[in-house]
Amino acid sequence: MITKIKIKSIYDLISLIVLFLNFYSVFSFQFELLVFNGLALIVHKYIKDLSFGLYPTIFKRPDGAIDCDIFNSGGISSNESGFPSGHMTSVSFYMNAILLKSNKELTIKNIFLYNIPCILMGIARYNKNCHNLIQIIFGYLLGISFAYLLNILYYTPTPTPIKDLHFLKI
Repeated sequence: MITKIKIKSIYDLISLIVLFLNFYSVFSFQFELLVFNGLALIVHKYIKDLSFGLYPTIFKRPDGAIDCDIFNSGGISSNESGFPSGHMTSVSFYMNAILLKSNKELTIKNIFLYNIPCILMGIARYNKNCHNLIQIIFGYLLGISFAYLLNILYYTPTPTPIKDLHFLKI
């Protein structure tokens, strides 16, 4: 069954950034981004399942939440858990992982520029009535956590002690 993508507002269009970032990682052959995003979304799903039915003010989607999945379809979802925001998790992960991989200096300017899609996604998910502010912030923090984990485990070169290189005649 093919799911149709619904675009009824600018917020729906912004919500599709996640799809474009997934396509980017495939077509640029950066499969580590897909793998770590997948891991982040597994943790996200686990947290969502654990938080279902708990304190509704924080964990439940806002009343009237509709078409909140990745394709802006799915119908009414106001009775589902919205903690944390999966869209924010993915966008935060991708944008911060790309920034960390670029080896650019982590200045306020660079951090801000690379997080503009995160800001737009947060505004879109809030105004679309799919998430509350706490769900959006926690989604961002989950995504950036996995970006730093990817940076530590995959992008940061492992230092080689000089004493182990004594057999090389440098």
